[in-house]
Amino acid sequence: MLVKVGSVQAAIGAIAKVIELAGFTNPLHRPGTTNYHAGIALQTESYRRTDPATIKQTAVSVKIPNFVYENTRISKDRRLRAIGELTLIEFYFLLRVGIHIMGKAAAERNNSDSAI
Repeated sequence: MLVKVGSVQAAIGAIAKVIELAGFTNPLHRPGTTNYHAGIALQTESYRRTDPATIKQTAVSVKIPNFVYENTRISKDRRLRAIGELTLIEFYFLLRVGIHIMGKAAAERNNSDSAI
């Protein structure tokens, strides 16, 4: 398994957030800015140049909500049927607004542009 620049930046960001939550300043950024120190910026930029383009994939396989729906739709219990139907609706709605693929910021942009 290859480690790509997105994974490295996510891990670095998580570590920095823990440090900030502990009450300390972020050691990765230059004081007063949100830019990385030169060494970190150079390293992540070189990773970005050598890594192949990212392929967006769903975080949850389509088989999972379909499985839940198929196994609850024949139930006599109305609550189980509702769970199956809502699982399917939620998955495809969130897929439509981009949460399963693009992350929160892009999903908020897409949601504001959508007429539901």
